[in-house]
Amino acid sequence: MSIRGRHMYAALGLAVLLLNGWRNALSLLLNPMLNFYSLSIATPIALGMTISSAVALMLSPTMGRLYDRRGASLPLYIASASQLVSGALIWFMRMFEWSVAQVFWYVGAALGGISMTGLALSVNPLMAALYPSRPGLAIAFAQLGNYISMILWPPIVVALLRSVDVFLTLLLLSLVSVIATALVATVLRGRAPGGRGYGEASSETPKLFKLLLIPIFLIASSSMMIMSFLAPIISEVLLAEASSVMVLGGVAQVVGAVAWGLMLDRVDVLKALPATYLIQTAAVLPISVYSGLQKVATPLLLCRLAAFAGEPVAHMTSIPRLFNAREMGRLLGLQNTAVMLASITAPVLGGLIRDSTGTYRAVLIASAMLSLLASLIAIAILLVNKKDE
Repeated sequence: MSIRGRHMYAALGLAVLLLNGWRNALSLLLNPMLNFYSLSIATPIALGMTISSAVALMLSPTMGRLYDRRGASLPLYIASASQLVSGALIWFMRMFEWSVAQVFWYVGAALGGISMTGLALSVNPLMAALYPSRPGLAIAFAQLGNYISMILWPPIVVALLRSVDVFLTLLLLSLVSVIATALVATVLRGRAPGGRGYGEASSETPKLFKLLLIPIFLIASSSMMIMSFLAPIISEVLLAEASSVMVLGGVAQVVGAVAWGLMLDRVDVLKALPATYLIQTAAVLPISVYSGLQKVATPLLLCRLAAFAGEPVAHMTSIPRLFNAREMGRLLGLQNTAVMLASITAPVLGGLIRDSTGTYRAVLIASAMLSLLASLIAIAILLVNKKDE
């Protein structure tokens, strides 16, 4: 494939993630949904997000193998179809009381989980396949779609909510995803790398890969604990206005993704993993245990968010660098399962810690302890692997 063709497919991958990135602003829809149904607690709505993550967790290995066998196009078609039905179901919710509407909400959330998995396990391995000599930078480029969307979509969602109700807003956003994803899937069909019998004779999952899933789960738990409560953490611990810091956080994540992508093309990825985790620990631990660091608290948190952006880049880059690139989809699916498990358990654990201590500072401490544990395990894996060599 020509360089021009590779760049075109990479641009399409970035575009499809950007146009699906409104999911990063879903929290803006929480209050309008609660108000419409006169719900006093957020748990029934939030349960939909848990269902979505649970479906993604269960489906990730299968979707990864599907990419290995059929390429990026089929998972993208599945993502598009799932999102279309999900958007339609949620639009129909407006016609019913919550006792009935919740069924539509939860089924729509499950379909959203299918869509999310199809996107993640098509675009990311596609990027690595497009640029096999520079997988770190290629995957970082894909991740930019997620992080730029955190800056791009919130004002658009707010503007839509001012013009139409929450259900039509979700339907319109879904249609953007459906059309963009289906078009990209059609362009990629039979042309982009990936598939072509990859994974048909899958070898046993390498022991090193299995070991790395432990620190990956721990660091993902650490990150999800912060991201789930980012706004109140900023308000309470940093004593700053949450929205402005979150915008800066989006910029920090864009910078972090690029920085880690460049770094991973130059250093041993097995060494980069504990280094990434240690940076995350060092950024959070001081502000979590000592309240007198207000002047540096915001820069430290932004550093943590930048490293958070490098986290999935490092994890995904480890597959083509350390293992069989022809099984990128299968291994990425297994890796994504660990991340999805963290996305389900970490917010619950963080909420319990906050409720039992009465402060979000305790959530930061727990996050720092998890990232420290991930660092130590990753260092141990590095040392054992060196010894085995």
